[in-house]
Amino acid sequence: MRHLYAPNLFHHRWIGDWATAYPGARLHAPAGLGRKHRGLRIDRTLGESPEPAFAGVIDEVTVDGFRLREGVLLHRPSRTLVVADLVHNLGCPTHRWTATYARLMGFYNRVALSRAIRWTGFDDRRAARRVIDHLLSFDFDPLVVGHGDPIAAGGKRALAAAYTWLRG
Repeated sequence: MRHLYAPNLFHHRWIGDWATAYPGARLHAPAGLGRKHRGLRIDRTLGESPEPAFAGVIDEVTVDGFRLREGVLLHRPSRTLVVADLVHNLGCPTHRWTATYARLMGFYNRVALSRAIRWTGFDDRRAARRVIDHLLSFDFDPLVVGHGDPIAAGGKRALAAAYTWLRG
């Protein structure tokens, strides 16, 4: 294991355990995670200097204006965009509570961002819109999401549709 990646300020629960298990791996994490995870060794802060090992293979974009400080990855060889909380794709959950929650949050049977995150997750909508537009300029089709099934084809269209609400 050469790299560990904490994609945002929410998805890091086991990163300390992983860093202990793989002491030789470089840990990439968003700004502010060190305050939440006292004593965590962070080798590189997302959005700062590029990771040399990623050059030509992985492009990293930090979502400005997004309180979660999410890092998004584009894997160039497979043309795949990888996100954590930028969108959800749960489909039609059969578990009653999950289905109810997905309906209330606006992502039942559609690729979308949770309404809770939409309402509270952005501190600079213009900056976030610029980043979304930048992501949409990439050549990608598959979209891997942190919540739900990956989208094998049509990922760029799904991301664009999920962010029609975001105006600068």
